[in-house]
Amino acid sequence: MTQGSTHRLAGRNIAGTCTVTQENYDEMKKRAQVSSDERYIKEGGSHTPSDAQNKMQERKRIMMEDGDGIRVRREQATLKMDIEQLWKAPLVEEDVTMHQHVASIRRIQSLAMQAQGYADCDKLCEQYKENQAREARYNKSHDDRMEQERYKELKRCNKAREEKRLNALEARNALEDQINERQKKKIWEEEAKALEGSRVLQMYKKYEAEEKMKAEKQRDSIKKNLVQIRQTNERLQSHKAAEIDRKKYEEGMMRAFLRRKASEDEARRKEKLELDKLKEQQFAKLCAKQQKTSDTRSFEDEIRAKRAYEAMEMRLRRKEDLQKIELRKAIQRVSDDRTEQIQLRQALRNKEKDAETKLNKLSMEMEKEAVQKQVDSMEIHRHRQMAYREQLEEQIRNNALSRNQTKQIDAVNATYRQKKQTKECIIAEKVRQETLEKLRKQNVPEIYLLELKRMTISQSDT
Repeated sequence: MTQGSTHRLAGRNIAGTCTVTQENYDEMKKRAQVSSDERYIKEGGSHTPSDAQNKMQERKRIMMEDGDGIRVRREQATLKMDIEQLWKAPLVEEDVTMHQHVASIRRIQSLAMQAQGYADCDKLCEQYKENQAREARYNKSHDDRMEQERYKELKRCNKAREEKRLNALEARNALEDQINERQKKKIWEEEAKALEGSRVLQMYKKYEAEEKMKAEKQRDSIKKNLVQIRQTNERLQSHKAAEIDRKKYEEGMMRAFLRRKASEDEARRKEKLELDKLKEQQFAKLCAKQQKTSDTRSFEDEIRAKRAYEAMEMRLRRKEDLQKIELRKAIQRVSDDRTEQIQLRQALRNKEKDAETKLNKLSMEMEKEAVQKQVDSMEIHRHRQMAYREQLEEQIRNNALSRNQTKQIDAVNATYRQKKQTKECIIAEKVRQETLEKLRKQNVPEIYLLELKRMTISQSDT
């Protein structure tokens, strides 16, 4: 037998050892009478039978009181030793399972589940904030990347323009060097100088015109690039604003759709109630007509009422079918409008939904398990209490206990109840401490454990 079962049967063992049967009682009474008669004979019969009987009853009372005192002290010592063993014994799963009906343990489990739920909610909030921060960082990095690309494009354009300007300057310097060379030759060849000068002048004008055209084209391309960059930024901003407006419009459409759907459901419910009421009235009228008369006119009226009712019911069904078709079309339109947005945010929603589903599933499983354990423990406790009560009643009926035996049984029951309540208090305190340790190991914040730490367990709670 395990230690827990020994503690649970302690009160019954005491009741079994302290039970006095009728045979034992008669034997004790006989011995007391024989000893008192022998003592009376030894003393010479100087006392009357009534005095001897009174003395015998007094001695019997004193012996019973001494026996009661010894039994009470023995029970108190046993109870004290059992309580010390309970405090020293480790907490096992069997004790927790068998005491699920105790209010303190139920309160501890409820507080533990509440603290765990708060901690899980904090984790989900932190995860949501991290996702929001990640999305903000992604948007910022995208904007920074666009800004860097725009800056690189401007830098590339400026660099190309500077290179063209340097090339033109080098060409001009080279041309000036050539002109200087030709001017030097002009001193020796005056006739050739005129011809060469005109040719050089034409070439110079041609080069100058080409440089002007190139510079104009360069400025036009830079302006076009700047206009394209500005248009790109404006398109991005307009896309963002359009996305925000579209989200607001979709949310408004969804709210309007939900309100319209709620109003339509309410209208259908009212129509259904009116239809049921009309059915009851028609049925009552038909029954009344059948009871009053069975002539041809009532039969025809009944047929006409039935046809009118069927036609009205058909119209209502057709109306409901049309409303269902319109509702499906509206739902399809809203679903098509939200498809793109759902695809963009489906990953984040799936993560949040999985986390919420796991949390709800875990909470439901814990609640079901706790309720099942509580029901099983209460059923086991009830059967044991009934068996114990039947055993005591059978023992009382079979043995015809005296007043003293009844007091003994009451004392045993009181001791058993006290021991049972003390054990429940000890187990509840151990469960509270163990629950605190488990929650601390799971990194549950201390602010959610304040109520569990401040909880005091008394015998009135058990």
